[in-house]
Amino acid sequence: MFQWIAKDILDANVDRLQDSFQKAHPFRHMVIDELVEKDSLIPLLKAFPESSWSGWENVSHEHQHLKQVCNDISIIPDPLRTLIYELNSGPFLNWLSKVTGIPQILPDPHLFGGGLHSTGPGGTLTPHTDFHVVKGLPLFRRLNLLFYLNSDWTEENGGMLELWHKNQDRIEKTVLPTLGTCVLFQTDNDSMHGFTTPVSSKNRQSVAIYYYTASDAEQFSGDGVTYWRSQSAANDSSSWLRLQAQRTLLFGARVASGLSWRFGMMAEKTRK
Repeated sequence: MFQWIAKDILDANVDRLQDSFQKAHPFRHMVIDELVEKDSLIPLLKAFPESSWSGWENVSHEHQHLKQVCNDISIIPDPLRTLIYELNSGPFLNWLSKVTGIPQILPDPHLFGGGLHSTGPGGTLTPHTDFHVVKGLPLFRRLNLLFYLNSDWTEENGGMLELWHKNQDRIEKTVLPTLGTCVLFQTDNDSMHGFTTPVSSKNRQSVAIYYYTASDAEQFSGDGVTYWRSQSAANDSSSWLRLQAQRTLLFGARVASGLSWRFGMMAEKTRK
């Protein structure tokens, strides 16, 4: 069924990966080396566009330096395009639900913020927590998947993914973005991540996929804003209050809409 994802290997290791994900610190995550078999990595690496490719969009700003992205699936070259389709497919979403315990995971066919990522030498990414509430849509961001395509990458090349303990404001874990390494983590109010060691010598390349649910998490997991490290602690309480107010107003609107529908039906029956 899958051309690139090693689904049989993932299925065979689902219990181990589930345990790893649930027990991970500083927030739920897992590092997977089995997403794609080693023999299949070279074609994916060769297909990754050069930094001069016309399909890149420059998204650099004060918190993410020298970063380019492409989320237009129509121009992403094969076999990377096929890999993205597989990562958004029903069977893979079901596997994600098993390993994370999050039911009814949904893909993002528009690759909002996802797709191909490339950060040039000197680039950094300020530690941050991602938005949770999708503006304009009844969706909640729940998972980030990062699949790295960097050959012969060492610590000297910089750009190690950092998982931060948000409350203690320190790096809890680093992950070297080597060829074939995949990191899956839960997106919530505590999942602070980034890379503060500048990329050196060559571009840092990855495929990024974000996953959603139609129902919110059971506990507060953030609002519609990306909070960078310097902003995050200061905004926790205001974010919570703002989200509660939003939920209250939305509930009130739904009640009013339901009552309006009922009264309309009653009026229609009376006229008949």
